[in-house]
Amino acid sequence: MTYWIEFKNTILPWLLAAGVVTFLVHEHRRTTEALLGANERLASAVEEQGRALEGVRQLLASQGYTLPPPTAPQ
Repeated sequence: MTYWIEFKNTILPWLLAAGVVTFLVHEHRRTTEALLGANERLASAVEEQGRALEGVRQLLASQGYTLPPPTAPQ
């Protein structure tokens, strides 16, 4: 019986803590990868929108319309 008490009081808490830390590290990595992926998708969408806006600017300029530069304060 003393082996069980020794295991329960000394080793088992460390095993449980190691399992919890492993789980938390795994979840952190998974969440970080998901956030990085979302950031990449957002950056590519913004670039695509910028290209589309530049096309609209060129079309309007070819028809004689002028737009203020995109960095002008509003």
